[in-house]
Amino acid sequence: MRSVRSHLAPAIALAAAPILAAPAAPRVPLAPPTPLSGGSGASRGALDFEARALEFLEQMGLEEASAQTLDLDQVLAASFLGASLGLFDAWVPAHAFEERAVCEETVAVARSLVAAQLRWLEWLEPGAQGVGDATRDGEAVLKWVKSWKASDLAALAKKGGANLYVALEASDAVRGAGERFAAYMARGTALGLAREPGVREPLVLLPRRPDFVRFLCFAGWLRPELQHIFWDPSIVDWTNSYLDHYKLLAFEFAAPGHAPDDIESSMSMSLKVETGLQQQIVQLAMNSLIDNAYGGRVSPALANGLSINLVVDLFEEAQTRVDGDLRSRRTEAREVFVPGGASSGGVLAVNSAASRWRQHGHGRQRFVPALSMALSAGAAEVKKAEKLRSFELVSDDESERRVVQAPFLGSAAADAEQLPEEFRGDQLEFLRAYRCAFMWWLREKSESSGKKSAAAFASLLRNLAQTDEGLEAAFAKAFGGVPLSSAALDRSKDLEGRFLYWLSKQ
Repeated sequence: MRSVRSHLAPAIALAAAPILAAPAAPRVPLAPPTPLSGGSGASRGALDFEARALEFLEQMGLEEASAQTLDLDQVLAASFLGASLGLFDAWVPAHAFEERAVCEETVAVARSLVAAQLRWLEWLEPGAQGVGDATRDGEAVLKWVKSWKASDLAALAKKGGANLYVALEASDAVRGAGERFAAYMARGTALGLAREPGVREPLVLLPRRPDFVRFLCFAGWLRPELQHIFWDPSIVDWTNSYLDHYKLLAFEFAAPGHAPDDIESSMSMSLKVETGLQQQIVQLAMNSLIDNAYGGRVSPALANGLSINLVVDLFEEAQTRVDGDLRSRRTEAREVFVPGGASSGGVLAVNSAASRWRQHGHGRQRFVPALSMALSAGAAEVKKAEKLRSFELVSDDESERRVVQAPFLGSAAADAEQLPEEFRGDQLEFLRAYRCAFMWWLREKSESSGKKSAAAFASLLRNLAQTDEGLEAAFAKAFGGVPLSSAALDRSKDLEGRFLYWLSKQ
């Protein structure tokens, strides 16, 4: 759910860019649950927060600026390259384009952000107002982004802030398509909304670890009331955060085992898979799209189930570090900070090994094989009446087994058993897989045909945006009165029961 501040930061203004609608409501970042050390400011760790903030200002050519007179819009306009990409206004520090790899990464990320929104519009068909024209506009923007050349972006690195539609001399047709696509997505037209002028999601993309950490330190300098959040030693390990309505996204993980004041050591998000960076950014961005569309109507858990499916649709897998068990296998004693909703967070170092839930194709089959095995193992330990609802989880060291039972969705799961800490990681990974598989099943298998399933799913997505009656009412309305779940889990009477029966046959 969005956090609300007493004021709204001004909308972004890009000269000659597609019209930019009002930004999303500001989020106030949340501090990690347990600080890594006591004290405040630079005394809390080896990282000198103020010095890093001043380094950022110097890099931006703003050495004489003061926090009282400077705002983030000015910084972006002066020193970042930006473009409207549908719902998202994407900003990258101009100086970063001196590195060819950053140019290539930015093109790949921008392309993926547009493609993910086009896939989202496909999900909303049939019945989405104006989706055909919007799709054509989005495809025109995607074609333009694909035409970006690393050499052209590199040439802009020393020129300061710029609107890429202008700097790359996009045609009038492309600019018009970009403007219409941006307005359509911001207004929520495909969901049956009519927000004027619309609600946007600005993304500040920070390709290299030093840029990301310095930006967080700058955020604390700019907003002293948030220094207890941004001037915390754990920021050297974060991968995403919010500053008001701006979502701050890193392109790299911190390297495992780095020193407390080391902001340089990094690990590529594409180290293990070529599209790892795009997958990570797309899932985080699409979580923002879902929050933009639904706000508090959709929980972070449901949002992640949708966004993982979008990632798999685009990349045929989901090797992201956004949800599930985000603990570092190498640094068990360090505080775990799980991002989501309005968190400031990020993850610690990447797990040294994928969980058992991710080893079966990393979601290529929507985690169905892993879920089927856990269901079979759980069924072997319970009486016949409970076989279709029982899943086996394992402890961190894999020495113990524990059976958990559905329902796991909706209000029917409100009294779910709280497991001991040693099972928490496997439980988080299980629930990540379960929600992803369930949302895919809704879209593909829940009705008598794929076409009817897709239509009911599209209706659900629109209902969630339009109703004030709650999530479960939206499900029932979309699926002919069938409720989301129940304690009985009857495949003839509720969707989760129907899903579990289908899963047992896989």
